[in-house]
Amino acid sequence: MIFHHSGSDVEPNPPLGRSCYGAQNVPAVYGAADVVCRAGLVGSATVLFAANCPRSAGCGRARLLRADMGERNEDFRSAESIWRSVLEVRPDNARARTSLGVALADEGRFPAAIALYKQSLNQWPTYADAHYNLANALLESGDSEQAVEHYRRAIKNAPDDARAHVNLGTALGRMGKHQESASHYLEALRLDPDFALAHNNLAIALRS
Repeated sequence: MIFHHSGSDVEPNPPLGRSCYGAQNVPAVYGAADVVCRAGLVGSATVLFAANCPRSAGCGRARLLRADMGERNEDFRSAESIWRSVLEVRPDNARARTSLGVALADEGRFPAAIALYKQSLNQWPTYADAHYNLANALLESGDSEQAVEHYRRAIKNAPDDARAHVNLGTALGRMGKHQESASHYLEALRLDPDFALAHNNLAIALRS
């Protein structure tokens, strides 16, 4: 099972959630605003911040914009709507398409997420995050063999990603390849010695 629950043996998709100030989907907002801003649409980026900046936070300009925007802010209350709005502006952006896939995967909509990740990889074949998230969705859907392939591609393009090594180890373990699985947990721990999930999964693999 893909994270979201305690006791999972898989490291999750990049999280979407609340900041310490209570703003909704702040990682999605910052990422989406960055994509839009890089496209030269500074106004649209500001709108994204304004829609999600909490009323109690010190985002002065954003709070003033919110007063002018009224109910339109509701369009940006979910990660899915944020990334769909970015894709309306930048339909060729693989990062935004992958992030939309993550938002759908977080809701358990794996077939739709998988389709989006594959579209991202058609645009950007070496995009490690798309391979990683596609592998997560495939693993959640029960396709360990294809998940292994995409974890390997993620690692090829981002060899220092400890998460990908942990999840590759998990996929291999589900295929009964415990020795190879343990080697990837060890590599994850070399990269991140404090990675608790890697320690836990390694102990399980060594007992198998």
